[in-house]
Amino acid sequence: MNLRQFCHGLWVFVLVIFSWSSEAKLIDRVVAIVGNEPILHSDVTKLQAVLKKSPSFRQIYPVKNSREAILENLINEKIVHVSLKASGSSVSSADVEKQMNGIARQNGLSVSELKSTLKAEGIPLAIYENNIRSQIEQQKIFEREIRSSIGTPTDTELRLIYEKTAKKELNLYLWTSDQKTAANSHLKSVAKQKESKALQSFTSLGWVEYDSLNSFLKKSLKNKSSKKFIGPFSNKGTHYIFYIASQRQGSEDSFQKQRSQLIRQAQKGSFDNAFKNWLDKKKQNIEVSINR
Repeated sequence: MNLRQFCHGLWVFVLVIFSWSSEAKLIDRVVAIVGNEPILHSDVTKLQAVLKKSPSFRQIYPVKNSREAILENLINEKIVHVSLKASGSSVSSADVEKQMNGIARQNGLSVSELKSTLKAEGIPLAIYENNIRSQIEQQKIFEREIRSSIGTPTDTELRLIYEKTAKKELNLYLWTSDQKTAANSHLKSVAKQKESKALQSFTSLGWVEYDSLNSFLKKSLKNKSSKKFIGPFSNKGTHYIFYIASQRQGSEDSFQKQRSQLIRQAQKGSFDNAFKNWLDKKKQNIEVSINR
């Protein structure tokens, strides 16, 4: 008997209890061993049950609810765990607690309130904590062994990503009157004038995010072109004329504020590929035994 067979047999033995009648009764079984770390049948079935029951958990654990997919993910998590352990590093309970404190603060909750929320949403605390532990371990492996293989995206690449998600902004001018005839007359007058002179009678609102406007303004300005006087529009006794001097998708200030987030977003695809390659290499060095 080799060491692998011995370890597997030992784990199965540990999971056997003896009834009063001295007959052995199997209460769980090992479905895989990564290094010397076992994955139990109950590990898989518990995750299946939570994924089926809790939509919230499906958002933080985006794995298909099938035995094969969950087992594969658990094996990958064990590979990360075993590799981190071999490097002399680990994730402590204090690390997990610190992360939970941060999650609670981000959601305006205390830790006890977060735990109550998890319970109400059908997420066992132990499974939630294990998921956090796995995320921290993966982040440590990323920093130690993967980050250096991922290049920093260029400014052009970041701007392309930003433009896809940046909010539309309007450089907007406004004129108002409580008289409809005055509004009609003013629109005809400014339409004949040069922009600089016409806008002297308007109030500049500066750059305004389209999504931040109320429903009346959104409807009035939807799909409107720049360099045109628009209106008059009437709302609750007030008559409006608008002028869109220019439009843009986001701003330089907004881009710079989101730069770090954009870098992470740009690197995600590269990270997924790099992490897959890292796992493939580790599987050549870490023995993985699957008992289906």
